[in-house]
Amino acid sequence: MAIQHNIAIYAIHTNLDNVKNGVNHQIALRLGLNQTRILQPKSATLSKLQTYVPHAQVKQVLDALFNVGAGKIGNYSHCSFRVNGEGTFKALEGANPFVGQMGEVHTEAEAKVEVVFPSYLRHKLVQTLFEVHPYEEVAYDIFSLVNENQEIGSGLIGQLERAMEPTEFLAMLKEKMELSSIRYTEVSGKKIERVAVCGGAGSFLLKQAIASGADAFVSADFKYHEFFDAENRLMIADIGHYESEKFTKSLIYELILKKFPTFAILLSKTNTNPVNYYS
Repeated sequence: MAIQHNIAIYAIHTNLDNVKNGVNHQIALRLGLNQTRILQPKSATLSKLQTYVPHAQVKQVLDALFNVGAGKIGNYSHCSFRVNGEGTFKALEGANPFVGQMGEVHTEAEAKVEVVFPSYLRHKLVQTLFEVHPYEEVAYDIFSLVNENQEIGSGLIGQLERAMEPTEFLAMLKEKMELSSIRYTEVSGKKIERVAVCGGAGSFLLKQAIASGADAFVSADFKYHEFFDAENRLMIADIGHYESEKFTKSLIYELILKKFPTFAILLSKTNTNPVNYYS
C-alpha cells in the first residue's frame, strides 16, 4: 500500500540502537545522565588515510578532508598527524607535473598527513582527496583499523547528577520513563549513581555493565534466571521492551524538523505494545 501511494518507508530500528545519539541517548536524556559513552563499542569500523602533500597545500587538503567527515575522534574534530619529509618523482612523457621538470628527478619537501575516518566514508574521502590535491598522481594509503569506535556500539553508560538510594532511583525511573511497573533486583547497601542503559532486549550487555562499574542497568526482556546473574553487584531494572524505546519517535521528529523545517510531521498515535498490564 505504501508503494501504491508513493510513500517511502525508512526502517532504522537497529541503526538507532547502535549510534551514540540514538535510542539509548533518549533514555539517558530522560534520566539526566552526564558523561555518557558507548557501553560496548564496535571495532573494525574505522580506517586511516595517509597521503603526502607539498607544504603549501597541507591546510587546503586537510580542510577538505575534515569537511567530509575525517578527523573526528570522540568530542574532538580536525584531528590529524603530520611529519615532514621529502618525496621524489620523475615526470615521464605525457605527464603534466605540478612541480619539477619533464624527464628530471625532482625532490619536493612534503608532509605525510594522516587522518582517521569512519570506513563507510572511504569513497567520498578518496574522491575529495583527488579533487583538492595539487598532484596529477596522488600517492595515498588506506589502512583498516581494529580500534574501538566510541560513536558506534551497544548500550550507553553515564552518571546521575547525584547518588540516589535504590528506592528513590526506581521512583525517578518510573516517573521519567512513564512506567506502570518495573522488574528489578535488590542491591543491598549501595547507592545508584553510575547507570548503564540499553533500549530493548539488553541482557547480553549485563557483563559489560558490571565490568564498567554501573550501579544499575536499565533495559528490558530479562529472563528469570538472568536476574540471578546480577549477583548483588548492580541493580537490574527491567522496564519493558516497548517502554524503553517509546520515546525514540521524539528523536526522529526533531531530526526531520531540523533538516526540513517546512515539513508537516505527523507521529502515529497507535500503541503497538503487545504487552498489557493489569492492576
